[in-house]
Amino acid sequence: MEYELNTDTAINNDHRLRGFTLIELMVAVTLSLFLLAGVAVLYLNTFTVQRDAAMTENLNSNARAALAIATSGLPSAGYFGGLNVGSVNSSLNVTAGDCNGLASATRAAPVFMAGSVTKENFLTCATAQIGTYVANGKPADWFLFRGALGPRLAVADLSADSNYLVASTQEGLLFKGKNPPAMPANSEIRAYHFNLFYLRDNNLMLTRLVGDQLQELTVAEGVEALRVFLGIDENGNGEINSYTGVSAATSAWTQAQWDRVKSVRLHLLTRSETLTNYSDQRSYQLGDINVLANGDNRKRSLAVNTVFLYNQNVW
Repeated sequence: MEYELNTDTAINNDHRLRGFTLIELMVAVTLSLFLLAGVAVLYLNTFTVQRDAAMTENLNSNARAALAIATSGLPSAGYFGGLNVGSVNSSLNVTAGDCNGLASATRAAPVFMAGSVTKENFLTCATAQIGTYVANGKPADWFLFRGALGPRLAVADLSADSNYLVASTQEGLLFKGKNPPAMPANSEIRAYHFNLFYLRDNNLMLTRLVGDQLQELTVAEGVEALRVFLGIDENGNGEINSYTGVSAATSAWTQAQWDRVKSVRLHLLTRSETLTNYSDQRSYQLGDINVLANGDNRKRSLAVNTVFLYNQNVW
């Protein structure tokens, strides 16, 4: 039996078995590389956007948290169980390094003070970074407040290394330890706090009175500038007539001048770590001072809060 070879079928089968040519493979690989590069760029862009958004949110959160810590006790500044601060005496003592003048941690008044840092060792009790108060400066103010904070305490709750106020309806006394002085039966005891806030090395610092010693701790890192404005009752009618930024001169105010301060406005500028491929071209208004970033590679967040000193009206 004879068979006739179908050459067309053989040729077609041979064509189907050949696979890709080298040129076709090179084109496919090149297209794949372009596709992978596009996916990589998209991923990196998405990652960068998410990272920057997270960093911005974290920076804003840190700024708000630092400001909240600094102002948490301010509304209670000057609270002495309803007493006139002039009726409060003190038996407190600081063993070494007390703040000088009206800022002494052993005093009951003034209940609030503030100023600008023009030398590192200010008030003789703390070391801070020096602020600049010109156009495009970076202010580094300080402020302190004191008063009885927290709930009423029983004698059994007292600690040997803590400070307290014991107050009746007629008089009050600041004391340390577990043994309060003899007072009328209706007297109340509350914890007494002295808090001094300032900046050092771009950190928000706190010096507080613990027992008979001033102790320092870092409240928040990356705080670049702090500006304090005072709301002042100029004519004694109980209303705020003006706002003014603190200066070196306010450090020398008398108690009568501090008694006219009815509110405090704080401006807190925080910054991130250095970033690649980022330039901050913005400006930040801290009251009367405009701080320019000058294109450096850090993100910044400005937090502002106004707190009223309600107990300044108790006289």
